[in-house]
Amino acid sequence: QSGGTATTALQWTGLLPQDRHAWLFQVEGRTRHTASHATRYQQLEAQATWLQDPVAPTQWIVRAEHTQLHWGGRKLYSSQRLGTQHQWLHARADSSCRTAAGIEVEGRAFPGTSTLNGNYHGGLLTLVCQKQDSLSLQLRTGQDQPRQAERPGGIQRQSEARVQWQFNAVGNRWQTEYSIQHQQDDTGYSPLLSRNVARRVVRQALRLETSRPLQWPALGDPQWFGTVEISRQTSNLQIFASSRSAAQTGLRWTWP
Repeated sequence: QSGGTATTALQWTGLLPQDRHAWLFQVEGRTRHTASHATRYQQLEAQATWLQDPVAPTQWIVRAEHTQLHWGGRKLYSSQRLGTQHQWLHARADSSCRTAAGIEVEGRAFPGTSTLNGNYHGGLLTLVCQKQDSLSLQLRTGQDQPRQAERPGGIQRQSEARVQWQFNAVGNRWQTEYSIQHQQDDTGYSPLLSRNVARRVVRQALRLETSRPLQWPALGDPQWFGTVEISRQTSNLQIFASSRSAAQTGLRWTWP
């Protein structure tokens, strides 16, 4: 399918210091409007993070997240994730990096197709380096255990790598992100598809955004942005192969 869309997003971030500790709260709502009601969606993400001591060379981090996705007027997906990480600071005169290792558990639910529901558990490793530029790397691996034995494919073994780079150039702020995900089912997906072979899926996504502040006092000095997104999914079962590309432009406001 092809066509135009209008996307609206609203994000709130709050920081609550408590002696050496700190709480970080984030809520984001996003809605997409299309000509067809069947392809409109609304997404909500809420996150609460406890930081043991943000300025210490090492600290523990605990994070709880909730996500909801409504598609075509119906609730398609929801998840609750809880994770903990131990973080180390590697400081130098010209930059600082933080490494973290942790574990996470997540409950995933598909209200319209309950046989797809599952419980995920796994580990993650992150690296974030900041100077004028910012570079982050995230590695995640684990498995999704079905809640019902009838789920096609059974246990899903999943891994993901994600890299993000932010930098300034030609007067703009640039952000590029690339991710690759791999999923391997334990058992055959369906006797009707390729003699019941176990499904393998690889998803790749590339995102590039550029932005710059606009000196428009009458409109509250917004920020202009433009984004290009390309994604591709391949599989040994052709029914799960897909591709997507999109370009967006708009204005963004930030309030203290």
